[in-house]
Amino acid sequence: MSRSPFPIAALTAAKRGWFVFPLVPGGKTPVLRDWENRATADRRQIFRWWAGDRDNNIGVATGRSGLLVIDLDDGRGQEPPPRFAGARNGREALAMLAAELGAEVPTNTFEVLTPGGGSHLYSRAPTGLELRDSSGSLAWKVDSRGHGGYCVAAGSVSEQGGYWWPARVVLRNCLPGWLQLSRRLRVRTLWWRWSCRAGARAPMCARSWRARRIRWLRADRDASPQRAKGRAGSGRAGGRWGAG
Repeated sequence: MSRSPFPIAALTAAKRGWFVFPLVPGGKTPVLRDWENRATADRRQIFRWWAGDRDNNIGVATGRSGLLVIDLDDGRGQEPPPRFAGARNGREALAMLAAELGAEVPTNTFEVLTPGGGSHLYSRAPTGLELRDSSGSLAWKVDSRGHGGYCVAAGSVSEQGGYWWPARVVLRNCLPGWLQLSRRLRVRTLWWRWSCRAGARAPMCARSWRARRIRWLRADRDASPQRAKGRAGSGRAGGRWGAG
């Protein structure tokens, strides 16, 4: 087995059930084009990717891994917007947002410290919601990584230093409710329906569900006997309601 720490870090993430893939050495760019679909937790594939003492960093496909990662960046001396006046980084901005709502800050979970002075807070993505990436829309210096995104895993390195976790904290089961309800994180809600042909559940987005529901309501309205009687009584014959 290779003595390189990178395959060990990749295997550690895979043991948690996370799907990993290689990044460029010392960077954040994926090596694979179709990285989201090719990310894996298979040990053999991980050994092949990091064979021969390769020093590729490790990426975690957050969506496929069922994760939502809150990325807290360092302010680096920048002036925050008026709403977050006094905040020096994303952690303080998130705390200020939580205080406004009278809610808790989701810090008691698996956390990875980044070389730039920030951190990644890992949580399990809630079922029924497809949360995608966001950049600063939740709070100042606060990003999120979900479906279609990835984060740099612990054990990776850059010119500034390494990614590591300070303590072995259990992964939070799910995001706090106030974050789940945030419109700035939610992209679409998945409604579940039964597929008569396949005999299995298939996801339907809220917009499609509302459109179908509106069609059903319109059809019921148009087929209403009272409606048809009113139309016939007004002298309108033939057509959809047809006179006897």
